[in-house]
Amino acid sequence: MIRTSTALWRGDGLHGKGELSTQSGVFKGQPYSFQTRFQSEDGKAGTNPEELLGAAFELDISEHVVPQIAASGEAMWDLMSTAYGPTKVLASSLDPERRESLHREFAAFFEGYRDGDQVCLPRTYLQVIGQRRG
Repeated sequence: MIRTSTALWRGDGLHGKGELSTQSGVFKGQPYSFQTRFQSEDGKAGTNPEELLGAAFELDISEHVVPQIAASGEAMWDLMSTAYGPTKVLASSLDPERRESLHREFAAFFEGYRDGDQVCLPRTYLQVIGQRRG
């Protein structure tokens, strides 16, 4: 049986806030933020989604690296700004001047990872597989 959980994040990394929910309903809209991941309101250790899920599931968390490859920084911009959710949403929300500025900086960033005839940026992600305890 496969069960899922979701984590929703709003805002930037430092000041944003999120909610964690599990299919079983054990957690439904459990709030978390940068601060609660690392420290609670009373200054003690905080809780993170891995700990919350780990209480109810046997978790296998592994880190992987996948290369993001394109012919150029421009090609990466074209792909990411039209097909990759977060970048697409950000790019579409900007006025033309700010979008063009993001475009230039984004393409230049990826050109910094040029390897011969292509740009290749290693991207790290976590794979989480869990089985419900008892």
